[in-house]
Parts: sequence; C-alpha cells; structure tokens
Amino acid sequence: MIRAGPVGGRDPCDDVQWDEKGRTMISHIYVSFSSDFITSVQFGYLENGALVLSPKYGASEGHSFHTVRLNQDEYVTGLSGVPVGHNGTAIRSLTFHTNRGKHGPIGCLSDNVYANGSKIEIDPAICDRHEFGGFFGSSNKNLLSSIGSVGKISHCEYTYWDGSDAPGEEVMGDDRWDDKGRTKISHIYVAFDEVIMSIQFGFLENGALVLSEKYGGFEEGSNFRVLRLNQDEYVTGLSGVLEKDGRGIRNLTFRTNLGEYMIGRSSDNYPSDSTIDIDPAICDRREFGGFFGSYNRYRLTSIGMYLSPITSPDMVVKRENN
Repeated sequence: MIRAGPVGGRDPCDDVQWDEKGRTMISHIYVSFSSDFITSVQFGYLENGALVLSPKYGASEGHSFHTVRLNQDEYVTGLSGVPVGHNGTAIRSLTFHTNRGKHGPIGCLSDNVYANGSKIEIDPAICDRHEFGGFFGSSNKNLLSSIGSVGKISHCEYTYWDGSDAPGEEVMGDDRWDDKGRTKISHIYVAFDEVIMSIQFGFLENGALVLSEKYGGFEEGSNFRVLRLNQDEYVTGLSGVLEKDGRGIRNLTFRTNLGEYMIGRSSDNYPSDSTIDIDPAICDRREFGGFFGSYNRYRLTSIGMYLSPITSPDMVVKRENN
C-alpha cells in the first residue's frame, strides 16, 4: 500500500486520525461545507448488495451539503483540494477524480486561492479499480482537516555516469541513495510542493512490483504524482530545474523512448542556466543502469543516472598484444 497525500494538515492537539483503508467499493461521497471550509466527509459503500455508511468525519450538522454518486463502473483515481488556515489544517474545497471524470470542486470556491498555487493534487495514476485502496485523514468536532488516498500495488525491464551535472546539489548532512542495476522501472512516485520532496521507484522483479525506499522528507500536504511506464517503455534521460538558491529541485522531467514527463512546479520564469540536462543518448533499454542521488529529511536534493554501454553487433573489439 502507498499512502498519497493528504490534502490539508493535522493539528496534533485537536484532530483525530481516521482510516478507511481497504474499503474501496465506494458508491456515495457525502460532503458538508461552510462558506470557509469543508466541515465533514462521509462515505457510502456497496457491501453485499447493501449501502453501508462510514462514520462522519468532522462536524455533524448545520452546513451546506453535496453528494457525489458514483456509477457502478466508476471508481476513484485521485483527489485534489485547496488547504487553508494555519499550517493548512482546513480544506477550502475538494475535487474527487474518477475514471469517468472529476466531481467538484466542492466547497468554498475562490479563484484567488487557486491562482496563488495552493491547490494540492494527488494523482496515483490509477487505471484499475483494484488499485484504489481507500481514504484516510483527520478531523475534529468542527471540520475535516485532511484527506488522502491509499494506492494498492499491482502488476502493470557498468559504467558510472559522471553525475557532476545531475539535477540538484548534495550538501553536508545529506544521505546518499543508490539504485544502480535496478533498471526495470515500472512506476515513479514523486511528492512535491515548491520543490521535489521525495521520490520512490517501483521495479518489475520476477513478475512482481517491488518498491524502493522512499528518498526524501516530509510530505504531508504535498502534491503527489505517479508516472507509470508501459511494458515497452524505458528511461533514456533526465532533466531538472534547480531552485534559485540551488538547495532544491523545482521540477524533474523524465525522458523515455516514448515521450517526456514533467513533474513539479512550473519554471517558466527561471533562467535557462538553472536547467540541468542529462542526455546519454540511450537507444536500447539495456543501456540504462539505474538512478542515484541524495536527500535529507526535508526534500530530494539531487538525482542522477547510470549508463551501461552495450556493444552493437556491428562493432568489432580489437585485442592488442603487448
């Protein structure tokens, strides 16, 4: 299981954590909200042909009310929302993503809040209802303070690359990580806010999806995105944009033989010299040798890649006699 999010934040003094992990057959989502924030959420599940309600998480009465009704062939694929308040411990609006579209935003709508870039999006790249593992979050007697989703793991292929130009910069106190030789990447999980906060990889090993460690730091209230590679897709390069102080990575672009995928915040107004580009001209999946990098308890601080050159059939290796 992978916990993604949450949107919002928990007040350790007042909030109570809740967990609906494993309850996936959602047919209804009931949301109450005031003029300022989401006050409660409750779920309806189809169990043995009957509608079964979860507890209500948040305030009990006296607010506007909206119901999301899912079709029989519809399932949750993601979630987005706008946190507000001190440390984001309240949620202004929520949008539930499904395989059929988006429901929302629900709650207090404010264009200014979205324009300020405070929207949090959780995109676990779910493409099968069995991959959704339920919701979790926190609440108190007045409001819903956070909500996230759980993703289930499911099935869906040296020479050292210098790394001196790898996106990011390792500093004293950072921990190094190394996934050299682990090349059969099927999933890349990235959490980000103003910078990339953590990264984790899913590898296809002996027909099963195996997760790496999570490299990076604090993620509560972060955006979350999953890059899912096709069976015939492999990594060919990498680029990233450094923050202006050089102590974080604003966004990452993973290049594969089938396209490019940018994850993180926009860098339209950043100078061109803040972009680091690694292009090893990989044209065979066997040439990719894995990733390496560094991190601390707050963020991913650097990432690079290994190159494993192969000999082409047309290349003749000459042995010289001494």
